Amino acid sequence: MPALPADIFAAKRAARIITREDSAVQTDYPGARDNQANPSPGYFDDAADAAAALVLEAALIGVFRRRFSVEVVDLLTFAGAPPTFHLTDSEQQVDSDCLVTRYEIDLEQELTRLELLG
Repeated sequence: MPALPADIFAAKRAARIITREDSAVQTDYPGARDNQANPSPGYFDDAADAAAALVLEAALIGVFRRRFSVEVVDLLTFAGAPPTFHLTDSEQQVDSDCLVTRYEIDLEQELTRLELLG
């Protein structure tokens, strides 16, 4: 299949590397990769869009979060974007809003699980 002119133009345009550093994360997790030797690829038309994506990524990984796996037993209502879920569990000592990172639907066992970060 031949390349379209827009595809050729996009492939030839100059690339930019946008970086973000967080010394607090590097202090807490000294073994974490710095993403400089092998940066995560992202394709944006504007450097401001790339910087905004990095800010969102920092909001997710720049805060210590616990991971939970929750079995759904009733109808759920999600609020906001990205979807969040309020998890209350006295055994795990959690009562906070969590980010939904994965939906697992098992049709054979008629079971739904959520992976949450909070």
